Amino acid sequence: TYEELLALFTPQQLAAQGFTPQGEPLAQMQVSGEPYNQPQPPVASPRIGEIEKFEGFNPNAYWDYGQYSIGHGTKAQPGERIDREEARRRLVSELSGARSFVEATAPNVDPGSKDALTSLTFNAGGKWGKQGLGVAARAGDIPAMQDRIQSYNRAGGAVLPGLQNRRFAEANWIGRPVNPGGQKMTPEELQM
Repeated sequence: TYEELLALFTPQQLAAQGFTPQGEPLAQMQVSGEPYNQPQPPVASPRIGEIEKFEGFNPNAYWDYGQYSIGHGTKAQPGERIDREEARRRLVSELSGARSFVEATAPNVDPGSKDALTSLTFNAGGKWGKQGLGVAARAGDIPAMQDRIQSYNRAGGAVLPGLQNRRFAEANWIGRPVNPGGQKMTPEELQM
């Protein structure tokens, strides 16, 4: 629920994302020179469970190509150790930041595309927003988005099978609605 989501954040974390402790926007943001009102409180992704599976869990900080990571792939300090509850809290926080980037970069894409782009942003950063994937997203070109997201399959200069599998799954989220629980909708629900 909304209240449970807000409870995952400290007032400082909410403020850093631009929200009051009650989840209301603090102020209007500027995106590409245009006013942008955050339409909702920080929302990570309805597919958080799938993202947790992609990332796995490690209670100890480890070197992860360009940074130290911990838990479900969130940023860490060397020598740090956390439990699963803290790992989930950090994941939600970082996914919320990634979702805010997606909302600002490609606000008109469908929910499945927002989930895929949020997962990509969390995992690989936001460079896609200024590249071909961002152009395709802003144009609503679903086939191009599905194709281009799969090119983000490298780490340390090498193609990684785990990233290939993740990008394939994310490509399949693109263009698909999801219900509030994050599950794929049934064919009957899609026809409504």
